[in-house]
Amino acid sequence: MRIAFQVALGLLIGAGTLYPGLVVFFTPANVFTAFFDIDLSLTEPGLRLAIESEVRLLAGMWIAAGTCLLLALRHFEKQTLLIRCVLAGLVLSAIGELLAASAVTGSMQPELMASGVTIGICLVLEAWRVYLVRKSANTE
Repeated sequence: MRIAFQVALGLLIGAGTLYPGLVVFFTPANVFTAFFDIDLSLTEPGLRLAIESEVRLLAGMWIAAGTCLLLALRHFEKQTLLIRCVLAGLVLSAIGELLAASAVTGSMQPELMASGVTIGICLVLEAWRVYLVRKSANTE
């Protein structure tokens, strides 16, 4: 059960933050084209620089979070704070997506499913981690 948790955490959260972080870091303008149908090449250079810098900053944070999480997998019992911080970051970003959708479109409905899944996965993984840590503490 311990290895299953490590694989789930590594794939769902570690790779789930590392892969998109790397893609967005190297091609920030493609995110706007793919998801929002906005061509940043049509904006003035100063605005494009500001947007791409902020997107790369955010991508760098997710790359760091994913890398740290993957490095902490082996001894996850001792890395409670790190794992909780990464999971909290994912939950907060999902809530931020909901708030942004609500502010821009007036409805959270389009983002509700994706954000709910993200929040659910994070809560389940944290509950599973707590269970494994308590179980290993009781057997010692």
